[in-house]
Amino acid sequence: IATVSVEALAKTIKESSRAIASNVYGIEIKAEGSRSSNIKWVLYLLLFTISIAFYFTSRRHKRFLRTRDGAIIASIAITGLYLSSPFSILHMFNLILLRQSSAVLWVVIVISTMLSILIAGRFYCGWLCPFGALSEFIGRIPVRRWMIPVETDDKWRKMKYFLLAFIIAVVFLTRQPDYGNYETYITLFSFNGNYLAWALVGITLVASIKVERFWCRYLCPVAAFTGLLSRKAKGYPSRGDCPIGNKPDPLISECIRCNKCYKGRE
Repeated sequence: IATVSVEALAKTIKESSRAIASNVYGIEIKAEGSRSSNIKWVLYLLLFTISIAFYFTSRRHKRFLRTRDGAIIASIAITGLYLSSPFSILHMFNLILLRQSSAVLWVVIVISTMLSILIAGRFYCGWLCPFGALSEFIGRIPVRRWMIPVETDDKWRKMKYFLLAFIIAVVFLTRQPDYGNYETYITLFSFNGNYLAWALVGITLVASIKVERFWCRYLCPVAAFTGLLSRKAKGYPSRGDCPIGNKPDPLISECIRCNKCYKGRE
């Protein structure tokens, strides 16, 4: 039984690493069976379509807000554990450097995420990111949270934009997209990383117990990227149970569109 468990774990790690290499880094991997590849991109597209449909439905009918929990659970199971293909800033670096993958799943992830930014801001962060979802569930553990002054919180939230600017400079100077990778979700869902990478995963998840979605608020390059591209929108005043701890009337770049506080139409 132990041997079978080790072999299963090794197979999972191998498949996850292959998926990350192809669907995040854009590295061409020996093609899988067409049926398997088709199932994967169709499954992701189905998850995206259902999630964004419930996003718009829950803005009109509050009773559908509970569907978001189902969507983020599915994101952990499907996007994270099964596909090992969370959207990464490396997708954009590879696209800009003309090193995009030919894998259909890679194309679907990039196009769907960019489309979602145009129509719903940081929708991906709030509904489809598996690491954000995991952080949010950890943050629901009933413990006393750290009370961070608004001014301090605002300053720390700018950190992710400075980090994004830094890794953009590094990547474009070296023309090596992987030099810009410090993303915790790649380490976690590929089951691969050095001690420092795994330490960052552990620290950010533990910190999420005390600070709502710690990684998303202060460090995530995808959060910074999607936030910068989010268009202005009315009707998101925030409230006490905001899953990312936003202050009243936050910048739309900090809103993950969970729809808990949504009022009126854009």
